[in-house]
Amino acid sequence: MMTGSGIQTDKRDVFSWAVRYMAQKNYVLVKNELKANSADQFAADPNLLWGAVRSYKHGEQADAFLDGLRQKSRVVDESDLSNVFRIFAAPQRTSALLAPPPAYAKYVKEMGLDSRIRVVDWFAQDQPIPHSLIFSKKAFSGSEMKKWRAIVEQMRGDGTLRAIYKKYLGAEDADRMMQYPLK
Repeated sequence: MMTGSGIQTDKRDVFSWAVRYMAQKNYVLVKNELKANSADQFAADPNLLWGAVRSYKHGEQADAFLDGLRQKSRVVDESDLSNVFRIFAAPQRTSALLAPPPAYAKYVKEMGLDSRIRVVDWFAQDQPIPHSLIFSKKAFSGSEMKKWRAIVEQMRGDGTLRAIYKKYLGAEDADRMMQYPLK
């Protein structure tokens, strides 16, 4: 009846309520041995493969780039981010992927990738994507949503949200995650 992280769309607004609570920018993780220092250099090497989650939205420029690679069969699409990281960690499978800081912090640590990768921003024009708590309109009323919005807005205003993000991701990522419009 609810999910902890979704992207609000016009189609989803028909059947769900959205309460924004953060924004996430996706960064490129590349293996250290990769010689490419930009998306264009990556695209120029036909031997390189990119790992991606089939249904994710990464940003306008990043998604356009991935669509171009998909047309050339150079994206290994997986059903979830854990699978993308699993194939990324394997030698000679994929050389790059996109992920937001909370996700890559978890997987990089769990898989011992710290010394094997670098994190870069090849799509600097892409803005952080607002994420929301998503509630089913069948299970939650408009008056209940007003209460949820008030709680989240209070947590944003009093610094609670930022403090949570800072505790787990550091001040820089916490500040980035707070850069979202309420609607």
